[in-house]
Amino acid sequence: FRYYDKRECAMNAISKKINTVLFWALFSTVCLPVGIVMIILGASNGITAVLVIGIVATVFGFYGSPMFWVRYGSLKGLKALVAAVEYDNLYSVSELASVLGCGEDETRNRIRAALAARYITGFTFDNDRLVVNTNIKQANVAFTIKCDNCGAPVVIEPSRADNRCEYCGKIFRNVTPPENNENK
Repeated sequence: FRYYDKRECAMNAISKKINTVLFWALFSTVCLPVGIVMIILGASNGITAVLVIGIVATVFGFYGSPMFWVRYGSLKGLKALVAAVEYDNLYSVSELASVLGCGEDETRNRIRAALAARYITGFTFDNDRLVVNTNIKQANVAFTIKCDNCGAPVVIEPSRADNRCEYCGKIFRNVTPPENNENK
């Protein structure tokens, strides 16, 4: 059993995506010349199946190859951004743009894309800076409060819509744990 930290998981996810896109980019690149040869062979020898496969391969290579290579380059840029955030602890657009060697607008777009694809997690993007997300997911753990009707202890289970005092029957809805109620 090997423990993977958040950084390794993010880098593994983007590396896997890059490898998949690289495969399709190479495959589509090879399809173009192979398809042309198949068209020539199919047409000159009267083999319709080879001709049709050649046409399909040529079209796939002609249109698919540029799209896959552009996507590949885009993912490589995202990987460099994720590495700069996760390993170098760079969080501002200006710092990241400087390290990545691209403009600030392009860096903003890459940050938004990386956040949307969940290659970068635990951050929000605010005022040209990645900020650690301090929102904490509320635990689904039961807690006890004092009934404001009779004073008895009431067990609140967040998974239930209604929680009832066993002594007086008062119903409690949308109750937050006591440590979150201190300011109210």
